Amino acid sequence: MYTGKVECLKCGTVFENEKMFEGCPQCKTDKFVSNVSPMYDYSNQDLFTNLKSNPEKSIFRYKELLPLKDEKKFISLSEGNTPTVKFDTLSRELGINLFAKDESRNPTWSQKDRLNAVLINKAKEIGAPGTVFATTGNNGASGAAYAAKAGMPCLILTVKKASASFKAFMQVYGAAVVALETYEDRWVLMEKCVNEFGWYPGTNFVDPLVGSNAWGNEGYKTIAYEIFEQMESLPDKFVVPISIGDGLFGIYKGFDDLKQLGLIEKIPQLISVENFGPLYNALSKNLDYIPEVPARESCAASMSIAKGAFQAMKAIKESKGEAVLIDSDEPIMKAQKDIAANEGLYCEPASASCLAAVRQLRDKNIIKEGESVVMLLTSTGVKDTVSTAKYLPEVPYINPDLGELTRSLKNSYGLSL
Repeated sequence: MYTGKVECLKCGTVFENEKMFEGCPQCKTDKFVSNVSPMYDYSNQDLFTNLKSNPEKSIFRYKELLPLKDEKKFISLSEGNTPTVKFDTLSRELGINLFAKDESRNPTWSQKDRLNAVLINKAKEIGAPGTVFATTGNNGASGAAYAAKAGMPCLILTVKKASASFKAFMQVYGAAVVALETYEDRWVLMEKCVNEFGWYPGTNFVDPLVGSNAWGNEGYKTIAYEIFEQMESLPDKFVVPISIGDGLFGIYKGFDDLKQLGLIEKIPQLISVENFGPLYNALSKNLDYIPEVPARESCAASMSIAKGAFQAMKAIKESKGEAVLIDSDEPIMKAQKDIAANEGLYCEPASASCLAAVRQLRDKNIIKEGESVVMLLTSTGVKDTVSTAKYLPEVPYINPDLGELTRSLKNSYGLSL
């Protein structure tokens, strides 16, 4: 059960404060700030066993392991309970047992629905007048949807260069969406909304970066719970694409909950995947903080960030995992096409980076033959077909002539009738 307290992940200081949105003040420096994380009482060893009999299908079947005190009906869009599917063709290619946790089956088609289901309920619980996000995509759409369901005002601070499709995706749920010039400009304005107006933050707004709302992040734990229930045995490795690493830590904490309850002995090795590599860089240099790295244009926009949060580093270290850098678009887009063409799932480029990472680690024998590996497919490729289309052949335009059809199929697709 949730104790109402949070603990600093770095120095261990415990706080009784449910509005600690800027990390731990005790160990903060000019280049580092640690996350805080909600604490639980694990003395009831039958807790998870009892939860399994709950007929609720959303993530709130695990309510006793979520940071909510209100026992009223939860605001939900039936998030969670997403399938874990075996990738048969790619498993044979790689010589491993490869699975995908398909988060595109969530209400707004991404894993962010788990975060926002908890976050919006927490905002309602503490009486926040509204919620505010600094985002360019998945998190904004998800937050706007849950705020709409709750009847809560939602403000989204994005950037001018954010895609038009994502701006529309966020606006259609009734959110007030405004664009600023830079990512940092959003944080300046968001901090004022939080501190002066009491709006509930859904994302990071401080520098050094601390990460998203600590209470909302607990929603990601349910991914680990579902893996535990859905698979005959836990995977050897769990591959997670990250931006600042909120989801990675949430998954780690979910497995740690299961360990605290005596249900598992060992947490699977967590593998983070980045396209810019702030976490990879920090771990490679054995740093205890995550400095900013250079940014570039990338097909995987939803993971494109040059900074990282301490909790992601903790998840990798505590699980004895690995950080992987995929620093070009080609292996990501190849992976996206291979997953779609071989396994029937069209995932976003950030999700496809997981397969690129698996291939890299398999080549290095870090992933060994016969091992069981789960990849987190965070969202659908339908949200960004423009990126995919750049790597596909142009659709041929033909007359209703069998000869033209035969030639075009051979030239464009290598297909013979």
